[in-house]
Amino acid sequence: MEPQADTKPRITALIVDDDRSAREALRLLLTGPEIEVIGSCESPEDCLDAIVRRPPQVALVDMRMQGDPYAGVALIREIRALSPATACLALTASDRRGDLLPKAFFAGAHGYYRKGYVLGDELPRIVRRLAEGSWELDPEMASYLLRASASNPARASFTPHERDLLTRIAAGASADALAASFHERETTIHTSIRNIMGKAQATHAAESARLSQRRTAWPTR
Repeated sequence: MEPQADTKPRITALIVDDDRSAREALRLLLTGPEIEVIGSCESPEDCLDAIVRRPPQVALVDMRMQGDPYAGVALIREIRALSPATACLALTASDRRGDLLPKAFFAGAHGYYRKGYVLGDELPRIVRRLAEGSWELDPEMASYLLRASASNPARASFTPHERDLLTRIAAGASADALAASFHERETTIHTSIRNIMGKAQATHAAESARLSQRRTAWPTR
């Protein structure tokens, strides 16, 4: 009997970047037996049109487009509103992330990387993990969450285990290293990270809503 062919569907990915050479480089890195690049867009408008036609499992979004450093943040928020099942990977050409890192995550990004880091074999693996529901929690973002919760414990009710995870991720620990140290499956670690980010995003959304209500309540002159 001949072995059956693998009929597992390929992961669908969409690339959004206003630099043509960057789009082509990402497409070449991703295209393969596991991943199908279903679109390559140069503007947010093109991306949203593509999302409506065929939502991808993963969208790779450049943070700075058309001269606007926050264009990617706004686009990720719109992608997630149109297609909640699409995981977004935020990409930047700069090491200086500043407030873009938390903004991207709170907009709905599931990961944040510098382009130079992912220009290699790691990018398809990152996309596969995102398609499977994992988060790529950046050490800098883990540090941010720890600082935020320490300054205001009501912001997010992290358990002691979750705080321990965040502390180790902030120090650079990988998911497989965390699994080994906690004697847990790697999938369990990813579930814990997903719970952490769910709490952080829910708290951020609630705080943003409260601030918005306060602004609208201010008397006008």
